Amino acid sequence: MQTKGRLATVVPCQVCGEKFRPFPSSAGRFCSWTCRQRHVRQDPEPPPVAGARWIALGNKRFSLVDEADFDRVNAFMWSDDGRAGQHIFYERTKGGSRKSKRIRLHHFILGVWNSAVVDHINGDESDNRRANLRQANHAESAQNRGKRARRGGQAPRSKYKGVWQHTLKDGVVKYSAVISVNKKRKYLGFFETEQEAAEAYDTAARELHGHFACVNFPQPGERGAVR
Repeated sequence: MQTKGRLATVVPCQVCGEKFRPFPSSAGRFCSWTCRQRHVRQDPEPPPVAGARWIALGNKRFSLVDEADFDRVNAFMWSDDGRAGQHIFYERTKGGSRKSKRIRLHHFILGVWNSAVVDHINGDESDNRRANLRQANHAESAQNRGKRARRGGQAPRSKYKGVWQHTLKDGVVKYSAVISVNKKRKYLGFFETEQEAAEAYDTAARELHGHFACVNFPQPGERGAVR
């Protein structure tokens, strides 16, 4: 007996093992779109991490979540958006439906709205363990960013965060240190060497940005700005 176009034969899903009645036009291998997508995502997982599990994102990419969050997160399908060089993860399907409902993974884990700002403490957006997540505002999240390339993919004039190279009229090269505070730039002065300017930025960042400071020469427990 067929039910709503399905075969009377009951077969197990090759991913979750749940028994279901397939459609005549299908291969009868997967009980839902979610399981079909999971079958595609059979990439080898990265090395195991104590107290955590890997969530497959497709294209050999994974996100790390706490063991306690794994079942809740893994009930949905997640993928890597990858826009603007950033890797933000979205829930793609729910209950076997192909309807897209975009929710950032780190927001889903903390149970906050997408409009909230959730900062990754170590700067790695694939590390979504709770210990690496904290709510912040846009300014605090910007303070925790590392050194970035210039627009258009050009190499920066200095390898350090908050440091700018200047060539004076007489050809002498000096370096300035600049830090942003409350959406305003604060100039810390000119320095003879790149490292001196970077150290000046670090001192100011620790004082003004607190635990959101991302510095050039990190001490234990601090995030480094230079890759």
